[in-house]
Amino acid sequence: IPMLKRAVEARRERKPFILAVTVLSSLSKYELKQIEIHGTRREIVLKLAEISNEAGVDGLVASGIYVRELRQKYPKMILVCPGIRPSFAHKNDQRVTLSPQEATTSGCDILVIGRPITQAKDPQWILSKIIDELST
Repeated sequence: IPMLKRAVEARRERKPFILAVTVLSSLSKYELKQIEIHGTRREIVLKLAEISNEAGVDGLVASGIYVRELRQKYPKMILVCPGIRPSFAHKNDQRVTLSPQEATTSGCDILVIGRPITQAKDPQWILSKIIDELST
């Protein structure tokens, strides 16, 4: 908590958002145990969200599968969802993914869609397909 509180206190006139990361969507249960984080993925996310909220952060980076619950508990927080994969994209190393539409419907504010765009031969075309998918 002290690190998060110092970050919140350090904000000045620019007022950047302070986001806290819960559990990376690419981590497996085994990897979580290796770094001595115990409990279910959901329990860990909720505990880290609670700690972050107490510290006064502006938002959370969390898997989209927890967004509905986080939105109910912390309605004013900015929710950033990594591991977003359009229906036509590969999951890559992401263990937990949602489509852009699933994430926005669940209450996610900011979608992180990396490799499907950055590794595409035509990123502009991929973006248009994602926008089309969100519009349906």
